[in-house]
Amino acid sequence: MSRRIQQIFGIVTLLCGFQLSAYSNPAEEAEPVIRILLVAGGHSHEFETQIEILRLELDAISTEEILWTVVTEPPSESENEPVLFQSPARADGYDLVIHLHNFPNLEEPSLVERVLHPHRKGTPAVVLHASLESFRASGSEWQEFCGADNTFETSLSQLSIEGGH
Repeated sequence: MSRRIQQIFGIVTLLCGFQLSAYSNPAEEAEPVIRILLVAGGHSHEFETQIEILRLELDAISTEEILWTVVTEPPSESENEPVLFQSPARADGYDLVIHLHNFPNLEEPSLVERVLHPHRKGTPAVVLHASLESFRASGSEWQEFCGADNTFETSLSQLSIEGGH
């Protein structure tokens, strides 16, 4: 994994206090730009505010220029498949994908497979807050990727993280 991606992981970890999940990408020559795909949306959270804070803070402390692509799904209580995950190639060309979404009641296994596809190919992921709640109705594949089992929302408590990628 390139040093600049590791730096971004560290920055996001410090800012957000979240569960980090990444599969290593082969080290490549450092480019002067970091390409980040931020996928956000769903219901029950103020995603627009979180997106703005995350972008401003990362831009302010990054030593590299960040080229952002932000794809959002409007708030919805429906259980329809989010448009932002319909293409398994959506993360092609990005150095990092940040997941900031909440779709807990979606049950389609092929949807989870499309969400995980770029990460299985090597694109690193950062999974923030509500994303741990996403896809919990579809089985354990997403939870295994995140390294946490969040099958229902609970009050604030400590989370133990074992192992690593």
